[in-house]
Amino acid sequence: MSKLNVVVASLIVIGLMTGCGGSGSGNGQKQSETSTVSQKQEISDTQFKAILQEIYYKLPDTAMPDYLKTEQQRRDANAFNDEVETVNCANAYNFLEDGYEKWNMAAYLTADNKNVILIVQYGFGLDGFMMRSDQTFNYNIETGILTDIERPMDPFTVEELIENTHFESEALFAKAKAYYMKHKHVVYLDFDREGFMVAANLLDYDNSDYYGEQNRVISSRKWNGSRFVKGEKSYSNE
Repeated sequence: MSKLNVVVASLIVIGLMTGCGGSGSGNGQKQSETSTVSQKQEISDTQFKAILQEIYYKLPDTAMPDYLKTEQQRRDANAFNDEVETVNCANAYNFLEDGYEKWNMAAYLTADNKNVILIVQYGFGLDGFMMRSDQTFNYNIETGILTDIERPMDPFTVEELIENTHFESEALFAKAKAYYMKHKHVVYLDFDREGFMVAANLLDYDNSDYYGEQNRVISSRKWNGSRFVKGEKSYSNE
């Protein structure tokens, strides 16, 4: 496993607590609920859950790990866990002797209620987590067509992810910036109805210094109905 893509274990604990929810109902009900959704001005949480379940079974193999390839595997995975409240997410785990695999889907309704933008990710974790797939899709509610797209998102800047006051010297700060600009890897920390949060992945940027979690800058992207725009910034020590 490359250290470059490994996320420190303490951050993964946050990722494991990502709010994701939904219902485990069957296909029959969800199809009847979604058949008239495109003609309605508003979409309820119940309808949105049904749409997400419909999408779940339409996702291509490329967006799914080995334990979620078939329809039966997806049914058995309990990806829509009733105990989690966030209606726009789903996740599924596969626990192994030497770690675990995690799959996650976060969905965002467009302002016109005609499309759903989906972020679908999966990877492997042990002491940390390594992302193996990160894709974005558009789902047209009326046609049922799922399309692979580029993520509609304001790009992250080094200024919003790394701050010089968190380093003991300007030299370390400059080294961290250069490391991020070379790799541009971020750690996805959490998804909710409004968007998601990330932090720069600076693991091993300097062997003589540890970029402590207490100093980590957390940036966000907020869904505005058409794209993910720059949101507020926070700190993991707050």
